Amino acid sequence: VLAAEASVLQANAALAQATASYQNSASAVAQSKLALRNCNILAPVSGKITRTLAEVGQLVPTGTAVVQILPKNTLVYEALVPEMDVAKLMLGQRVSVFIDGTSQTLPAQITELSPLSESGSRTFRIRCSFAVQPAAALAGMYGKGVILKKTLKGLGLPKDALLKRDESSYFVYVAKDGKSVQVPVKVLFQNTEYVMLTGVSVKDVVIVSGQSALSNGTSIRIPAGR
Repeated sequence: VLAAEASVLQANAALAQATASYQNSASAVAQSKLALRNCNILAPVSGKITRTLAEVGQLVPTGTAVVQILPKNTLVYEALVPEMDVAKLMLGQRVSVFIDGTSQTLPAQITELSPLSESGSRTFRIRCSFAVQPAAALAGMYGKGVILKKTLKGLGLPKDALLKRDESSYFVYVAKDGKSVQVPVKVLFQNTEYVMLTGVSVKDVVIVSGQSALSNGTSIRIPAGR
């Protein structure tokens, strides 16, 4: 009986030792899984990586930024307005923005008016949000904004696209079936670089370069991607 009791005690001791060993192993596995999960860097927002701040294999302290992310649907148009004009503006006012390099003109509205002038100048920064995010625009691109005092429904184009027929009539060239076609237009607004007009729509392929050398019916070829 004593020998049997001793065997039971030894078995219980072995079981306790095995249980402790299992618990230590399970804890080590949990810590390893946590360390593995920590190897995945999760971004707080969805967007595009615009800059990488660390290299593969580099050791960085906790909390160090490793990339810069441009969140989706956050492109805005910023401009500096002279002090003589800023008092005429108001939040929600409509703006027509022509984005350089994309031939896009998009509606926007003023969402921020800085109450403080820019350092070293007599201008104030305004921020405009787009009604529809510009698909071809990239952060840092330049553009030209026209503040609308009234609603204008037309197409915005570079002023060079507009050609004068006589003192009171204008036209543009549209590419159609491989030829240039003169289309009469009505000018709603223009400044030194930008014109808003009716007579053509966003579905028309308006020729904005080399059009001064064309005539009605000239055979043309539009470069791929334009």
